[in-house]
Amino acid sequence: MDIANDMKTLIENYNSMWEKLDPFEKEARLHISFIRIHPFEDGNGRTGRLILNYNLLRQSLAPVIITTDLEEYYHSYIQNEDVEGLANLFRIQSIRENEVIGELYARYEEHEHKMNCSRF
Repeated sequence: MDIANDMKTLIENYNSMWEKLDPFEKEARLHISFIRIHPFEDGNGRTGRLILNYNLLRQSLAPVIITTDLEEYYHSYIQNEDVEGLANLFRIQSIRENEVIGELYARYEEHEHKMNCSRF
C-alpha cells in the first residue's frame, strides 16, 4: 500500500471527478476513502470527521456530529463502503445541527432584543 499515492489520488478525485456530486455524497466518498487508506497510526476517524466538517462549513452546510446512538451505523457504512448510507447519515445530521444552530440563534436574538429594550 502506497499511502502517499493513495492520498494524492483521493485528493485528485475529490477536486475533479467528484466535483459535481451532491455535497453529502462527495463528503461520504472522501470520508470512506480516507478512513480506508488509514494514513495515520491513530486518530483517522477524528481527523476524517474534522475534514468532513471543515468541508461542509466551506459549503455553507452545518457540521455533522456522530452521536453515540449513531456510531454503529456510521462504522457499518464505512466498513461496507456504503456511500449512499453514509451520505444520508451526514445529510440528516447536518439538517438536525442546522436546526439546533437556528434555535440557538433565535434565542440569542431574543436575548439581545430584551437587553436592548431594558436599556431604555
